[in-house]
Amino acid sequence: MASIYDMVEPMSYLCVSVVKARDLPTMDITGALDPYVEVKLGNFKSVTRHLEKNANPVWRQMFTFSAAHLQSNQLEVIVRHKDVLRADFVGRVVFDMSDIPSRLPPDSQLAPQWYSLSDAHGERFPHGNSLGEIMLADEAFPEAWHSDAHSLSREGLTNTRSKVYYSPKLIYLKVSVIAAQDLIAADKGRPLAPTIAKIQIGNQIRRTRPGQPQGSANPAWNEEFMFVVSEPFEDPLVVTVEEKVVAGRDEPIGRVIIPVASPYVPRNDLVKSVPSKWFTLLRRMTVDEAAADVTTGIKHREHSKTFTSKIQLRMSLETAYHVLDESTCYISDLHPAAAFLH
Repeated sequence: MASIYDMVEPMSYLCVSVVKARDLPTMDITGALDPYVEVKLGNFKSVTRHLEKNANPVWRQMFTFSAAHLQSNQLEVIVRHKDVLRADFVGRVVFDMSDIPSRLPPDSQLAPQWYSLSDAHGERFPHGNSLGEIMLADEAFPEAWHSDAHSLSREGLTNTRSKVYYSPKLIYLKVSVIAAQDLIAADKGRPLAPTIAKIQIGNQIRRTRPGQPQGSANPAWNEEFMFVVSEPFEDPLVVTVEEKVVAGRDEPIGRVIIPVASPYVPRNDLVKSVPSKWFTLLRRMTVDEAAADVTTGIKHREHSKTFTSKIQLRMSLETAYHVLDESTCYISDLHPAAAFLH
């Protein structure tokens, strides 16, 4: 790809993150200070909430100004005291727009910095006293309030926020359930009921038809299923043989758990035939046992419990195909999955 921005229109914003302040002077004759911050850029102005009687306030609020609406070459960050009659000036920091750094993903976030406040004439120590400091940073862009969207509620602003979603490389997983051997009924002393195989990976679940001949300890299914998976293949493939005891009730009689990222699931780049394998079925595993077994390896599991029932499976990652995850009218990519995996 020539650029990650080929498919989007670049939009620039000036982001101002107001973190906190310290050592602010008192403004009332009572010694109180109710500070808030005003961020001003040309005719645009945004303010933080005010905090009562706090010389070391913490706001952690961010404001954004669209670059298309910039009307000034200076940014002012003003600390004010909220008075009953009027807002008293405490101090400010002025930034020249040419001195503000630009950042593009995946650039790292800007570290927060302390800035000394000055009076309206640019003096940092009028009458020999400090006006305090304010910390500004770029560390919370998703929490930003847009300067030109004040009429919206905070809940409504979440719908105006731009978000980046990284599209995973999707791959087809083909699973063929062929047959089973030496199945045993869940309850000893009764004949084996018709059996099915349930295949699950993540939230994707498929079921076979009852094996033939029905009620046999060695049924055959010969059914093929396609799933969609994505690296790093966190969800294992779980194949469960279930006995259809009565209508609406399926009793599990054996299960095998296979990590997708294992030699048992080869990549098939050339659409060729993949050999099948026999797997030992484990008897009546709990959810916790199944989760723990995924990390132990299949060979260890085959010898950890004695159970003679087996199931024949054929599995492969069909990387010669491309998974369609976009509308065919506007599809932007037709490469096979193998093109991104090697």
